[in-house]
Order: sequence, then C-alpha cells, then structure tokens
Amino acid sequence: MCINGAAARLVQPGDIVIILSYVHVDAREAEQHRPNIVLMGVNNRIDEVIGYEPEATIY
Repeated sequence: MCINGAAARLVQPGDIVIILSYVHVDAREAEQHRPNIVLMGVNNRIDEVIGYEPEATIY
C-alpha cells in the first residue's frame, strides 16, 4: 500500500488504515448493488467479509 498526499507524512508502518471505495452506478444498478465490508486481521489476513443489506428501501 502507498499513502499519498498530506496523509503520507502522518501514517507510519503498523498504523491502522481505513480504506473506503466508491462506485458510480445508475439507478437501476443501484437497486441491485450490495457492497461488501472486509475486516482485516493480523498480517493483513481477511478476518471477516460482511455482505451489507440495507434495512429499508429509499425512494
């Protein structure tokens, strides 16, 4: 991983980093899109993958 910009001066090896990703989809795709949350553990191994399901439909 490479940290760029202002954060590059603040992040040190061993720090916890939160990575957020966005996707652009049209309205039809958005109805079907279900993001995943991936929780990492020791040595950057995947501990858990959570399939997100919205609680309510927003119109």
